[in-house]
Amino acid sequence: MMRTRNGRDGRRVCRSWLVAAVLAMAGTMDAASSATPAGTFGTQVLTVEVGDVPLELVCIPAGGFRMGSASGPRDARPVHEVRIGYDFHLGRTEVTVRQFRAFVAATGYRTDAERAGWANTCPLPGVHGHQRGLDWRRPGFVLQEDQPVVTVSRNDALAFCRWLSERTGRSVRLPTEAEWEYAARAGCREDTTDRLGEASWSKENAADAAHPVGTKAANAWGLHDMQGNAWEWCLDVWNPDYREASMDGCARMHDPAVPQAAWRYVLRGGSWAGPAPQLSFSYRERRIQSFCRPDIGFRIVVPATETGEKMPAAVAAGGADVRRPVHGACTRDGETGRAVLTVHGTRFEFVRIPAGPFLMGCTGEIEKPAHPVRIGYDFEMGPTEVTVGQFRAFIRATGYLTDGEKEGYGWLRRGEEDWQSEDGVDWYHATSDQSDDHPAVFISWYDAMAFCHWLSIESGQEIRLPSEAEWEHACRAGTTGLYAGELSAMGWYQYNSCNRAHAVAQKQPNAWGLYDMHGNVWEWCLDFFATSYEGAPTDGRPRWDAAGAVDVISRGGSFVNPPGWLASGCRMGTPPSASHYNNGFRLVRGVKKSGPGKAVAGESKPAQLAPVETEIPRPIFIGTPRDIRVARVKPVQTMAGPAFLAPVGTKNVALGKPVSASDEEPVIGELALITDGDKEAVAGSFVELGPLLQHVTVDLQGAYEIHGIRVWHYHEQPRVYFDVVIQVAGDADFVQDVRTIFNNDMDNSAGLGTGKDLHYVDTHFGELFDARATRGRYVRLYSRGNSSDDQNHYIEVEVYGRPAAP
Repeated sequence: MMRTRNGRDGRRVCRSWLVAAVLAMAGTMDAASSATPAGTFGTQVLTVEVGDVPLELVCIPAGGFRMGSASGPRDARPVHEVRIGYDFHLGRTEVTVRQFRAFVAATGYRTDAERAGWANTCPLPGVHGHQRGLDWRRPGFVLQEDQPVVTVSRNDALAFCRWLSERTGRSVRLPTEAEWEYAARAGCREDTTDRLGEASWSKENAADAAHPVGTKAANAWGLHDMQGNAWEWCLDVWNPDYREASMDGCARMHDPAVPQAAWRYVLRGGSWAGPAPQLSFSYRERRIQSFCRPDIGFRIVVPATETGEKMPAAVAAGGADVRRPVHGACTRDGETGRAVLTVHGTRFEFVRIPAGPFLMGCTGEIEKPAHPVRIGYDFEMGPTEVTVGQFRAFIRATGYLTDGEKEGYGWLRRGEEDWQSEDGVDWYHATSDQSDDHPAVFISWYDAMAFCHWLSIESGQEIRLPSEAEWEHACRAGTTGLYAGELSAMGWYQYNSCNRAHAVAQKQPNAWGLYDMHGNVWEWCLDFFATSYEGAPTDGRPRWDAAGAVDVISRGGSFVNPPGWLASGCRMGTPPSASHYNNGFRLVRGVKKSGPGKAVAGESKPAQLAPVETEIPRPIFIGTPRDIRVARVKPVQTMAGPAFLAPVGTKNVALGKPVSASDEEPVIGELALITDGDKEAVAGSFVELGPLLQHVTVDLQGAYEIHGIRVWHYHEQPRVYFDVVIQVAGDADFVQDVRTIFNNDMDNSAGLGTGKDLHYVDTHFGELFDARATRGRYVRLYSRGNSSDDQNHYIEVEVYGRPAAP
């Protein structure tokens, strides 16, 4: 299944001609130069002929200014000094329909929108889509020859520049982002929108259409429509902020976080369809080079002189190569065997994934043909999806503005309805019950790539998204079926999720210790999407053979999807800028070798996991069925799940161990029954404690590394037990060194913290809780009655562990 796409077709890519158009000329900047007084601007005008249509450009002399805004969006920071050491001519207005028509008549050029047969629509509240038949001739409003040409992509604008360069013998190009802001400010230091009514067309006064150029007042330097009417393409590749930006007006032509085919480019100035804040001098927008919309146009630059000119190196590789200090340390957890990377106080764990072959593919048409893949290297993968808490550390450290925050909306599905955009939702405002342990969602592929780039720089490690081959290899964990185990035990999906994402690692992991590979949220991969595996790499590398607009791969399915979408081999193509309510990501850490067979510091070894032997009693539901409907209860388990996997040597260490309780004289039974190994729900095999909040404590009589706890309450009848809280401690009084494994006390009535775990129905399968290698001697279990009566029951408690290392 494919999600709605923002625009997909082959797109031309600007190539070497741009280099010739923007070559840096000889000479050095006079450090004492300053901007020409405002009154002299607009007096030197260059006119070029576009066919037989004149196009006027205003001379902008060299000068300096402060670029960016300290009060606007975070991507316009930091404010920094820029000195442009050369004169240039900038179009007095945006290129018009009449001028663009002369280009098309001379060349027969067809725009990206014409070739695709559609373009994106201008955003309205809650509506962000595309429409067939939109192009520069049919922008969706009455076309006038003196309007700015719109619905043109950056590819289209560059093609116009190339043609005009060849026709006039002058270098014609788009402005750099710094040139644009310098000219738009016209000497104004403040990032003001005070004159918008007299100088700009925006959604407040444009009546849903572009207007003829030059009908509003010019700025102090003789330029019209620098704010509003149409967005204007710039040369620059978009970067998420101005750190490492050039100080001399040159264009940044590199984004180190993503491959070139997915680069986005800068748009400036706002439009007739946009609100006033987008018309500020510093506001920046970004789109792929094939993107077109009825409020996007361009204006051109022609050098002031052709010889000895000081011009920007507009094809430079970007900012300086700055060596930053490393703020992270990579160690290995002696108990879990995981690599642990700590950056700015935030912990990231990684599980070792061994090299090996597997058969990649599934039954869907876009998962064919099934083909052998051999990954010839070990790598490490996050055991869970990146959490809200981890993503927050990135935002706090960088001030990064996600795509959802920048756009002001995210994509949702409500029930059976198709995808709908909704304003005001993003990673920080995902759901009302979101905790730091939930997977971060409303994360675009670009956001995930930026996160990986940041973490790589901060840690000095290779941190990235997985290729889709790496992802499927890790998900399968040596299995060959649709799933790596029993789906309901391993994944949150349509039939057990209550239509919401859940905190990570609440289900069973696969054999290699990875949680939520099936369901919870879709996970971004590195690869560009193709409709089949024909020509795909077979060695684990990502597929990046795209020419223009791309979708990228998502894997794993989500909490709203049916089972088929959670299969190990299922894949989906998704627009990389999309912010979906069920899309997150997972990290990969590259493993480096210091020599043959030698691992560098911080490497972890793949965990050796094995099934923990557990005998399940016979089902014994009897008696009159009772109402067990309660808030937030997960589906009743009706079939056995996969074996619980834990490190080799893990077994039930609670068998025969002493038990104490808050109710020292149980109503029924002896406390020793709780660890005697008898799990049958018959008379004489269970303990009944009094009403209200009660607890039992198992003393393991030594320190253990605890991986799981399984509890049978009283499975003769289906019941839900309330305020279940399970804790592990090294302190017999549970005052110090306490860790909570499970908590469904949703109102904190037990005083042990507000729980977010779901209620469950007690069955003969018992309820299994993943303890995640918690170290401790004592296991305590609380409850406060059940859906049948106020009593508290225990048939058996098993604790799966192995002796803890000294």
